[in-house]
Amino acid sequence: MPRYIIRRLLQMVLVFFGATLLLFGALFILPGDPTEALGSDRSLNPEVAQRIRERYNLDKPVTTQYVLYLKSLAQGDLGTSIQLNRPVGRILAETIPWSVRLAAAAIVVELILGLVSGVISAVKRYSFWDTLVTVSTGILIGIPVFWLGLMLQMLFGVQLQDTAFSLPISGVSEGLRSYILPAMVLASVSTAVTARLTRTTMLEVMKQDYIRTAAAKGLSKRAVTYKHGLRNAMIPVVTNLGLDFGAFIGGAILTETVFSWPGVGRQLYLGIVSHDNPIIIGATVIFVTAFMVVNLVVDISYGFLDPRIRYE
Repeated sequence: MPRYIIRRLLQMVLVFFGATLLLFGALFILPGDPTEALGSDRSLNPEVAQRIRERYNLDKPVTTQYVLYLKSLAQGDLGTSIQLNRPVGRILAETIPWSVRLAAAAIVVELILGLVSGVISAVKRYSFWDTLVTVSTGILIGIPVFWLGLMLQMLFGVQLQDTAFSLPISGVSEGLRSYILPAMVLASVSTAVTARLTRTTMLEVMKQDYIRTAAAKGLSKRAVTYKHGLRNAMIPVVTNLGLDFGAFIGGAILTETVFSWPGVGRQLYLGIVSHDNPIIIGATVIFVTAFMVVNLVVDISYGFLDPRIRYE
């Protein structure tokens, strides 16, 4: 196990440098000047624009900028936002907790709805419930997230306003109720994928010899299904959940923007619109790191779910 973890950590270092190098090059090769966005509709004084470029090293070659950024990053400095004139680390420290909370809420939705519907669909194969799960998951996968968010806002914020079913449609001012719609929208596609993955894996596992052996020993159908079947079917599902958690933290740009959620995804969207490169790079560094750590945790968890797995 220790050798496996060390090897994975070394791979994470390579992935980190590869991802940041690609992003850094793409941002500074693409057309557009952050100082122009800073001036909004007016053109900045050329001397002021030049001082800003010197301050943010924009007047240096891309390779020099990348090396300087890595030096700052090694000291824990993610740079300073061009638009907000604040440290990127402080901005992300304020927004990341909101994204993590929303991602955790979405994982709960995905885990409950996706896992339960997938198990029901597999156990009651070809029944009405199986058909219902298959059709509903197909619809969910095909619906764009931003459209679903807007429709739910119209339904719960406008049509059901002043009723017991009314829900907040933006911001975080109403506590746990504020999480319901964003979490459902963020988890919509992943819940459908998890349901289908659970169904497929459960059907495959239930055909195995050890399942028939467990049934032949006189175990109840519930014990065979949930103790032996579901546990062994969980490995690909756990992998999917781990990847989704990392994706929810870094990929909730549309959901956070639609619901005005004060997370890092919305901050990244604002950074892209205003060409605020330090924000974009800083957020990506956090996303890449979080994604790799979650993947490592998921891989290590395989050994606990399936004792047959050995790490070499």
